[in-house]
Amino acid sequence: MKNKYQIVFFEVSLVFLFFFLIILPSKNSYCEEYIKGEIISSVSQNQLSLLVGDKAVVSLGMKDGVIKGDLLKITDNTDVGLINPIGQCAVLRVNNDNSICEIIKLQTEIDTGSPVFIEKLKYTEEKFSPIVYGLLSKTVNPYEPHKRVKVFIYNIFDEKNDVTKFSMKLKKEIESIFSQKSKIILKGALKTKDFLFYPSVYKEYKGMLDEFMKIENIDVFITGTYVLENDKVKISLYKFDKYFGDIRTTLQIPLDKELTEVSEVFIPYKPIKKEYVPCKVVYKEYQYIPHKDEKIDIVKYEANKDAFREYELKRVNFNIINPVDTTVMVDNEKLKFDAKNETLLSLTKGTHKILASFKRGYFLNTKDIPIYVSVRDIKKEIMLNIEREGNFVVEIDLNPFFEKDNIMFKIYKEKEKVFYLLKPVILIESDKPIESFKY
Repeated sequence: MKNKYQIVFFEVSLVFLFFFLIILPSKNSYCEEYIKGEIISSVSQNQLSLLVGDKAVVSLGMKDGVIKGDLLKITDNTDVGLINPIGQCAVLRVNNDNSICEIIKLQTEIDTGSPVFIEKLKYTEEKFSPIVYGLLSKTVNPYEPHKRVKVFIYNIFDEKNDVTKFSMKLKKEIESIFSQKSKIILKGALKTKDFLFYPSVYKEYKGMLDEFMKIENIDVFITGTYVLENDKVKISLYKFDKYFGDIRTTLQIPLDKELTEVSEVFIPYKPIKKEYVPCKVVYKEYQYIPHKDEKIDIVKYEANKDAFREYELKRVNFNIINPVDTTVMVDNEKLKFDAKNETLLSLTKGTHKILASFKRGYFLNTKDIPIYVSVRDIKKEIMLNIEREGNFVVEIDLNPFFEKDNIMFKIYKEKEKVFYLLKPVILIESDKPIESFKY
């Protein structure tokens, strides 16, 4: 009988031993995969309990690797192992020490102080963490929290535009960090074969990159460079965004064991094939000051036999007419211009359609705010056939006059301004005359 109790006791002891050695460590290791915070307060004042749709401040922020669009799990204080979440909140804005999130799922109302947690951001190379996390955060910030971002991570290059062992290590780390966030969709296999691009020639080949991102359905294109400065490596990472512009972020790290990695070349430099031709597009707006006698005819023209509009326009006092709502499109893609009304792009050899349009804006003494904008669009379209190498300029003159050609295109070589090489030829397409330029 005694032996029987001894056996039972021994078996129970084994169960407890198994529990402490296996079950508890697994819970602890489970917890170690997450970083834990808490709901500090409600965004709305004097609100103690929170429900779905409410916004709250949580204690997790940039210092914890949180980004906009992250989903934090909510649990209660009794869930020490973080294995029974009762809700979710989506991060709307991230600060260094905290975040603002909106509760999107909840089984029951909760109070401030309730725990929240998220998977830890895992770094293989800790020294890269500041620049990679910074790039990740800047990549997602312009987008809505629910919007997933399609990202392609291209090569990192040294000063000679070679891809080295160090380049590949940095690229792998970027891919690893970005892939840990559900908001990021990493693009893999490409339709475009033999694509080649270097950050150092971005302005020259901007059109090529834009076309690549369009074909591959990419929101954000990431690449980078590094240079050696004494005993340090200066890294520059570039984010080219289809919708929200481009940025560069930099970091300097000490050079120790990477000394051999920075000189071990895996992919040597290859020149970009000159299938793309650099082009600068610039437009100029001209003002028109009408004579007093002209105003009656201008009002009738703009009214277009609409009595109500004519009555409205007769009450408008204007003395300056200027182009407004200017749009320039190349192959149905709208161009973005800088403060000088200039932009750079690269065009493939072949034929391209360029469309320019504007409306007449009517002003009094100043061109800050129009007092009336015409309902009529003034448009002109040309065909540009590129056959040779070399930089060239497309200059567009926008003129609100009523008697002359309102939109004039000039195509010439940069610096030389050799107009006679690019004489327009009038073609008839569907009963519509179109100017065709050859370069």
